[in-house]
Amino acid sequence: MLHKLWNQAVHGVCSRLLRLSCLHRCQYSAKSYPRALDVVCVHSIFRVIACNCDSFGSKGLSCDGEGVCSCYPNFVDTKCGKCAPKRYNYPLCEECNCNPQGVTEDFFSLGGCENVPEGTLCTCKAQVTGRICDTCKPLYWNLQLQNIQGCEGQQYTHCRKDLL
Repeated sequence: MLHKLWNQAVHGVCSRLLRLSCLHRCQYSAKSYPRALDVVCVHSIFRVIACNCDSFGSKGLSCDGEGVCSCYPNFVDTKCGKCAPKRYNYPLCEECNCNPQGVTEDFFSLGGCENVPEGTLCTCKAQVTGRICDTCKPLYWNLQLQNIQGCEGQQYTHCRKDLL
C-alpha cells in the first residue's frame, strides 16, 4: 500500500489522503538519501516534485525546491538539458574547435558552430573529414587553408580498360 501511495505521490501533488505518507517519505529520503533520489519534497504544501534532471548535463538526479537541477559548467537550463553559450553539439557541449584549414570558406562568416546541423560540430571542405575537419580524406593529402577543396590529391575520372 505504501509503495502504491509513493508512486502516486511522485507523479504529482500529494492529496489529503497522501499527506502523511508523502511527508513521511520526504523526511525519510532527506535524512537517508539526500542526493540519491530524483524527487524534491516541499513540506509546506506536502507535495513531491519530480526533478527529471538531464543525465548528461546535471551533477546528479537531485534538484532544489523549485525543481532546478545543478548543472555541469557546459550545460544550462532548469533540467541541464541544453549546451551553455559558446558550447555546441549536445550532449558533448564542447567548444567550437574546428580547424580553420579544413572548414568551408564561409563557415565562420555564417556563424560557425552556431549554424551547423544538430549532432555535428563543423562543416568540412570537400576533400576533408574528421569531427573538427582536420584530416584529409583517403587519397588526399596536405591540408591547406588556401586550398578551396582543403587537400591536394588526384581525382580519377576514368580507368584504362587494359588495367582492369
